[in-house]
Amino acid sequence: MNKRYRYRQKLKENLRKRFRAEYLGQLKHCAWKRCPTSLQIGQNVLVGNDQTKRLSWPLAKVLELYPGKDGNIRVARLKTAHRELLRTLQRLYPMEMTPDSSDSVQQVSESSQPRSRLVITIKVPSRFQDFELK
Repeated sequence: MNKRYRYRQKLKENLRKRFRAEYLGQLKHCAWKRCPTSLQIGQNVLVGNDQTKRLSWPLAKVLELYPGKDGNIRVARLKTAHRELLRTLQRLYPMEMTPDSSDSVQQVSESSQPRSRLVITIKVPSRFQDFELK
């Protein structure tokens, strides 16, 4: 059991390192004036810091959004792995995946023909027509 726990911990650390190196290293910064994005509650963001590299910025989840006097959202309350904090939107960098992107996945009807990962229609050989595919 102890070996399994160490293996899972090591796997978790390796996945985290790989995610930070591959995904966060390629994540493009978009200036707020060029492509403004509206943050949503529940969205994952990177909390920016000028003193550290982007790869070591903490990930956080947006808990609340606070508007300014003009009605535009200026500050967000975030939950990181270790604490909750308040940050201005200028220091938040949204991840490319938003919480609503899972809703945009199209549901496949059961009457459709089975397809492979390469979106090739699978044809059942004639000798197996009497059997049901599951």
